[in-house]
Amino acid sequence: MDCPPGEADAGPDRQTDSGAQAREQNIQSYWHHCKQVLEAMPEEYGACISVSRYPLLPVGRAAAYAKEEQVIKKVLPRAAKCIFSGMASLFFDGWYHLCCTMYCDSIPRPRLGHMDEVSFSDLENMILGDDFLFLMLKEGFRWYVDRMREFGMEVPERVCFPCVCCQMVFSNQAFLDRIADEVHERAERLRREQPDNR
Repeated sequence: MDCPPGEADAGPDRQTDSGAQAREQNIQSYWHHCKQVLEAMPEEYGACISVSRYPLLPVGRAAAYAKEEQVIKKVLPRAAKCIFSGMASLFFDGWYHLCCTMYCDSIPRPRLGHMDEVSFSDLENMILGDDFLFLMLKEGFRWYVDRMREFGMEVPERVCFPCVCCQMVFSNQAFLDRIADEVHERAERLRREQPDNR
């Protein structure tokens, strides 16, 4: 279900063309239906189930059937920040990831390790000890986006969700190699300025 992320609602006004209006009506109808289903459930089930609205991410099966005009893009890449800051997810296959996005399979860096080899208590040190992730969690994607544009790399004007920026940055190994020294220096400076955050 495609919908604008909450933190981006303060952005430009939503499109007013008939297509956008029809899409929003469908979203509201589906949203209302989900709430009705939850209200009709026995209390012992409804109490542990929630419904959340997230924007459609054009990845996996959604990338095959979602049309470009169906994806609401209201997030400026320079202003995007990871919404899973400081969190980690344990996937069904035993792998820890920095988040739960479907992009995880195409981004090696947020793949932290397997539960058979990495203890849960080690995750924070692994995340904050990685210069690239540390910089992204502390400053968002602004610095990365600026560097990409300085190198003449293509950066979309707007994206549907911060996860798109993560995929854009961390799936480009050539770019990461090129900025590695700068990232290390910047991360070390931040750690000195914010000792509580390493």
